[in-house]
Amino acid sequence: MRYLVNVLDVIYAIIKKIREQVPQSEHYFNLPEDYSPPCFLYRMVFNSDTRKTKYTKDVKLDLQIIYFGDKDLYGISDYEEKLKVMEQLRGFLSCFFIQVGDRYLNFEYSFGEADGQLTTNMLFKFKDGLIDIKYDEEQAREMMQKIYINKEEIV
Repeated sequence: MRYLVNVLDVIYAIIKKIREQVPQSEHYFNLPEDYSPPCFLYRMVFNSDTRKTKYTKDVKLDLQIIYFGDKDLYGISDYEEKLKVMEQLRGFLSCFFIQVGDRYLNFEYSFGEADGQLTTNMLFKFKDGLIDIKYDEEQAREMMQKIYINKEEIV
């Protein structure tokens, strides 16, 4: 099966938009010990697919983006800086869609805080296609007309 939109393509599209809003930032999938702020960490909260038809599925993708900014002498994140970054991100988030390849995906977003860091959750819900290359339509019709239990046909 071939999937038309993948998680990495979505994250790369988000990174591109965030770089436009916060150009001096670094972007990570795994935060190194020697990171230097400002930087963003990308985490997938969940990803689920539900097959709807022979050729389509419903996709839910929830991504969390964690912002690591400057800290004071006591190791506490600068609250004013977090609010400024939140407003910078709102510049592209308030469009509620992002281009991923030749698709435009709608999303919902929310801001929060985790361990003193600014978090942004982006929830995508979209329809996607799938193509079963080895699908034999005749065989599938035949199987739907007969019911088997323990390899015995039930009439």
